[in-house]
Amino acid sequence: DGTDGAERQIRVSGRAAAVDGETLPAPFGGGPCLCVEYDVSELRSQGKGQSWVTIDGGEAGVPFRVDDGGTGVRVDPATATFSLGVDEKVKLDAGEEPPERVRGFIDAVDEVDGTETGYEVGPLTIGDDPRRRYVQRTLRPGDEVTVVGDGEAFPDAPVGEVKSRIAGGSPFVVSDASARRTALRLVGSSAVPIALGVLALGVAALLLSPAVAAVV
Repeated sequence: DGTDGAERQIRVSGRAAAVDGETLPAPFGGGPCLCVEYDVSELRSQGKGQSWVTIDGGEAGVPFRVDDGGTGVRVDPATATFSLGVDEKVKLDAGEEPPERVRGFIDAVDEVDGTETGYEVGPLTIGDDPRRRYVQRTLRPGDEVTVVGDGEAFPDAPVGEVKSRIAGGSPFVVSDASARRTALRLVGSSAVPIALGVLALGVAALLLSPAVAAVV
């Protein structure tokens, strides 16, 4: 039944819940979260065209619990790959004042506090005051969640949690969607390069395979 603590690949689905009230602030607004990814990019000229170029980004997560009908499985997402939907996207035209929820982030992070203007980096020509895009993806308490990874013994699990937890694996994926939607999302987002496409197909097969033990 996947609760004996033996290390093996497992899949769990349910609702995400905080452990001991520990959460993270979302960089671009919204309530507290358990896992977060963000990306800040600028629209820059490249030859005769333009493209979005990332100038800052990151991800983080805190241990959380996957609940289903009163039973919980502990997850430590420190080394996980996230597959999260966008819950905040802000685009700013050149010279446009950012909303307060973005302004606080800009003031705190040197990499996005401002950009030099009118210089070239290789084939890139960076104009004055480029347009910017701020994208945030989060997993929040109460969200639907699917996790695939290796189960390991967790003998100190509190009452209400099984004595196994997920803290690693190959693959190790945390998603804010069902197993089926996660599989489709991974395959659909990895057409190139080929190596990533093959990896995504392998993860998708594990997500949908009945052979993967389901703890919850």
